[in-house]
Amino acid sequence: MGETTLNELREQKKRVEDDRVNASNHWKENDLIFPSNKGTPFSLKYLRDDFTRVLKAANLPKIRFHDLRHTAASLMLNNGVFALVVSKILGHANPSVTLSIYAHATLDMQSQAVIVMDEIVTPIQIQLHPIAPELPPR
Repeated sequence: MGETTLNELREQKKRVEDDRVNASNHWKENDLIFPSNKGTPFSLKYLRDDFTRVLKAANLPKIRFHDLRHTAASLMLNNGVFALVVSKILGHANPSVTLSIYAHATLDMQSQAVIVMDEIVTPIQIQLHPIAPELPPR
């Protein structure tokens, strides 16, 4: 995880501790990173509703929470993170699974590769000679 994510998780840990103190006897310890204000798991409906509210507030299109995983994978691949690394982060059995799911991202990368190769090879000056006529067999 990056330092920004780790800092956010540290802040979340402090918020959970504050909730634990405020709930006192009503706290149910479940060792969760994102518990309800009583320490219990919160419902998936709450997560979906809250996520929808955040998207709307940010004026973003409605997507499923799971789509964030696809967005992260596509962003990593499109920004040059090796498929093997993305595969491990996503927990896929091997990079071929990742590449089959995110083929659209690799197609974008192929377009970029063609441009890079064009830039690398274009400065090379070559002389083309006419093809010599074929000699008859001996």
